[in-house]
Amino acid sequence: MVGIAQLVERLVVVQEVAGSSPVTHPNSSAASPADGCSDRGRHLRRPGAGRIEGFVVTTCPVQDARQFDGAGRVPGERFLIAFAVPVLLLMVLQSGISRAHANWAAVSYVAGTVLVVGWLERIRQPWPVRISLVLQLVVFVIFTTFFAGSIHSTLPKAVDIFHQMRGWRGLAHQVQQQLNTAPNDIAVAADDREVMAELDYYLRDRTFPLVIATGDGPPGNQYELERPITAANGQHVLLVARYPDRKDILGKFTQSREVSQWGIFAGLGRKRDYYIYDLTGFKGS
Repeated sequence: MVGIAQLVERLVVVQEVAGSSPVTHPNSSAASPADGCSDRGRHLRRPGAGRIEGFVVTTCPVQDARQFDGAGRVPGERFLIAFAVPVLLLMVLQSGISRAHANWAAVSYVAGTVLVVGWLERIRQPWPVRISLVLQLVVFVIFTTFFAGSIHSTLPKAVDIFHQMRGWRGLAHQVQQQLNTAPNDIAVAADDREVMAELDYYLRDRTFPLVIATGDGPPGNQYELERPITAANGQHVLLVARYPDRKDILGKFTQSREVSQWGIFAGLGRKRDYYIYDLTGFKGS
């Protein structure tokens, strides 16, 4: 908690460049260049009273920001580096061992942003921050417009950024309809992690087992580790397959037959095909 308090005292104050007085630390008096919190916004003002020209991100420490430690760093940087760099290194290592997604390193974004903004402010190069703010506002407006449009109407295929989110409720409804005529002891299985995750959510009030069918090879995700088909739940299975003719899965049952093929609407000009199998007598891996 002491480290967080010191960080708050030393790091980023955002002040509006509209001719107003600079933002100061709540426990400090009016800021001046002498105490390390100069009003750099004044240098960015243009003629025209009341116009907002942008935002300036400034470091506003309780003490002068020019007071470095022995290695030339501003106190508090190590705290930020500890939150940003180890995560990035871990994700790089993970990507080399198996695979990694960019969003796994998102936790380092907050600390990294404050750290980089502080460095840019120290060398008096604030223009990357301004460009970043403008770009993020533009992207926000674009995504908001598309999102609002997708609520009232289906977007064309070329610009439908939500197509991956569509169709899952319909798939769950189809599964539920199929089970209305199935025996009570049947289990539902998916052959794909994404399908498994979506069915797990949309069929969350289910009374039947939901498992994942695995092919050859070691488990590839958490579902395959924790909820695979076993002898206990694999005597009668309704398989919702993303891909046709999964011999590596069908060969593990004494009997298998394709009972249906579904085309689920996933946006204008898009559909997902699913292959439905009735499987009995799980023989094991």
